[in-house]
Amino acid sequence: MISGNRTDKLAYLITVSQKHILPARMLLSTLSRKTANKIYVVGNLNIAQRKRLSEWPIIYIDENDVDLSGRVPQPRWTQKYREWGWYKQMFLRLCSDRYVDAEQIVVLDSEVFVFDNWDEQRFYTTSGDAKCFFWISKARKPDWDYKMYRGAAYLYRTLPGFEHVMEYANSDGFRRHISGVVQFSSRNLAHIWKTLAEKTDPAANLDRLFNHEPDLAFCDHDFYGIAMDYNLCKDVVPTVLSNELLGWYDNHDDPHFNVFRDQNPMWSMCQRYFDFPDEAAYVAYMQKTASALGRSLPGLPSASQHSASNSAVFTSEQSYEKRLRDLEAQLRALQSLRSGPPAAAWQTMTATIDAILRKLTQRVLQLESNYRQMNELLVQRLQANVARNASSGYLSLLETQLALNSGTAQKK
Repeated sequence: MISGNRTDKLAYLITVSQKHILPARMLLSTLSRKTANKIYVVGNLNIAQRKRLSEWPIIYIDENDVDLSGRVPQPRWTQKYREWGWYKQMFLRLCSDRYVDAEQIVVLDSEVFVFDNWDEQRFYTTSGDAKCFFWISKARKPDWDYKMYRGAAYLYRTLPGFEHVMEYANSDGFRRHISGVVQFSSRNLAHIWKTLAEKTDPAANLDRLFNHEPDLAFCDHDFYGIAMDYNLCKDVVPTVLSNELLGWYDNHDDPHFNVFRDQNPMWSMCQRYFDFPDEAAYVAYMQKTASALGRSLPGLPSASQHSASNSAVFTSEQSYEKRLRDLEAQLRALQSLRSGPPAAAWQTMTATIDAILRKLTQRVLQLESNYRQMNELLVQRLQANVARNASSGYLSLLETQLALNSGTAQKK
């Protein structure tokens, strides 16, 4: 649990399910080249899936280790429009103030990819206040959208000052906050939940919303956005409502949305990720989108350079040697800290050691994988050799070695 002042001004949060490894790889590949800030990834990934994301400097957190207490319902169903896991990701994001050590948290959909003009200053006004993005559709959206909006508003309906919030969430003028990239203030998040706990009954409201209101869904982006619409956090972290999204994608035909195409978009997303089963096809889609918007991808390899073996952490001994040189440079930097201020030296030393440990852990995992593959190949070759010589009754040295390796060698 994080309390008090935050270490960082801004950090990124991505929630990833087991079905979204490919999009997440593409997001990390582009985003990591455009930021020095921390990237938190929360998911339910197995070891192999985590390794596919390990080539980037992320902070991975298992979703079962996140403290959701007091902020999450207990569903008594397996599906309510969507599976429970879809909703659970929302509450993982709405509890991010408990584990993300930053003042502002930029929440990205795993299907997002960023362009070379990615600029973190655009998350703030010229006076330094954080923005809360929204847009208002010209035509009324499908009914499904308002199920989400009204579900987000539901938890506020008994809060003083929010008496007509349900009507607002169902209106044509509702500020739609749901997007591929949104921004939460960690202190505002904590204040929202604290206010609801003091002035409403969030546990009862969550239970009623999810188990007794079949016509309502939920949206975390609009849950936070509605609080900003109603100035609930004006005395905590001042936040400015901003009619922009900073990006554009090809899943809306509303003219009010399409104006964002011409407002210097710095991200897009692939909501039809299931149509692109491999990285080559996915990268081709990204490049086509970037080209259509007059943008380029930040150093992403071309589609022809992608292969099915993308899970490798280090692709060659040459790249391994480069990383060893990087480690040596970092160790020399540690030695130079002896004359610096103790507090600053300790902070820098801790960060550097963490980076070293991450890289060494990745290398060990890859070496273990290589060893297992080579051992399996050796056994297969030995078995084939034994089979070829079995008919002659000839016991070759290879056959003896195979028997010794398997622990079954016997004197003959």
